[in-house]
Amino acid sequence: MTKKVFADLAIWMLGFGIVVGIIFPFLLLMLEFPEAEVIRPGFFAITLAAGVLLAMVNYLLVYGVVQPRLNLLVEHMQSTEGMIHNATRQQSWGHCDAKSCFVPQDSDDEIGATAAAFNQLVAELMRSRKLDNAASEFSHALSSKLDLDELNQHALDLLIEHTEAAAGAVFVEMQGELQVAANRGLERVESIAQSNHLLNALNSGEIRQLDLPKEVMVEGVLTSFRPSQILLIPVSFKQQSQGVVVLATGTAFPRDALWLLGLVRQGYGLALNNALTHSQLQHIAAIDPLTDVYNRRFGLARLHEEFGRSRRSGSPFGLCIFDIDHFKSVNDTYGHLSGDKVLAGVAEQAREALRSEDILIRYGGEEFLMVLPGAATSQVAEVGERIRKRIEEMRVENNGTSLSVTVSVGCSAYPDDQVEDEQTLIGHADEALYQAKAGGRNRVVRYRPATSSE
Repeated sequence: MTKKVFADLAIWMLGFGIVVGIIFPFLLLMLEFPEAEVIRPGFFAITLAAGVLLAMVNYLLVYGVVQPRLNLLVEHMQSTEGMIHNATRQQSWGHCDAKSCFVPQDSDDEIGATAAAFNQLVAELMRSRKLDNAASEFSHALSSKLDLDELNQHALDLLIEHTEAAAGAVFVEMQGELQVAANRGLERVESIAQSNHLLNALNSGEIRQLDLPKEVMVEGVLTSFRPSQILLIPVSFKQQSQGVVVLATGTAFPRDALWLLGLVRQGYGLALNNALTHSQLQHIAAIDPLTDVYNRRFGLARLHEEFGRSRRSGSPFGLCIFDIDHFKSVNDTYGHLSGDKVLAGVAEQAREALRSEDILIRYGGEEFLMVLPGAATSQVAEVGERIRKRIEEMRVENNGTSLSVTVSVGCSAYPDDQVEDEQTLIGHADEALYQAKAGGRNRVVRYRPATSSE
């Protein structure tokens, strides 16, 4: 009527009071009250006044009870609207929580239901904003990372944090098989990589929630326990599968977990593709394609780093150069393809004889350089002898012919060799190599500085 609820309520109550005042005398007649006392102007005036008074009292009661609650509801809604506006503008929702942004719900009627609906709306808005922030944080955190190991570990940490998982692992498809790229809390992770569940998720491209496989265990504080839920999240880029993320929890994943994972895995796929491409380019730039060891340019850069580290820490440092004896005759007699097989075989034997921290470099042609960080002087020649013997015993099959070669090895060591840089150390090892060849080949010679005679 007036587009104002309380004004409409006053009009309706006043009208109802007047109607009651008019019909009340006739109701008394039906109850056999004397007509002379009921049907007279004074009595009509009294009943009309009573009806109007009753309407006014009812209106004031309703207004006094309902209006304050509605005002409180409106005030809280306006306050919350301001907080949400500021939170959106400042990109921070830290000041808008259940205590400050929710409207008090202290009744079980429609007003309480309105407050509850408003609170639910705010909660959904906060939830949506939280998920958007998590997805944005995830994409921003990964977009600048090109190191494959760092990327996958950071991605796993973020996924575990935002999905409230207890443990997880990242498996990346490299060289035709799933390899463990990051792990946090999962036991026997290598065996998980062979699971059909992972392969099925990788092939389907769909997020899967599984009943607990027996091979998965999560490291607890004191013992291991079986999680109640496991999620498999395939990661792809342009419909090309790249890997699978495994997340496990001992309780249950939040209802937003699947939605968040679906939101962030596309960005993860892009970041993972960039990191894989970067890793492949680094590999191409650093690795000699024939022997699968460091090439000269990248290898010498690593040598510079390791030698500088040894000088700063005062730790020993070894270096050996070895050369395949009479390699030219192998090429001339059997051809360059056979020579390539020999080079690859020699590199493989040397690589298997070295420690994981040692560095093998194809220095040039049939010459290789071994960087031995932390190797004491007595150990350097032992490493050279071990490799010399392995290569001497090696046989390379070539069109029904068994080829064998030997190597000559020259070694130098820091700090016994008083050198200021790695190039001088290489020079000493090269001089020892020359002595090994001059002495008959197939031997190891340790550099000895020349002594002057008086």
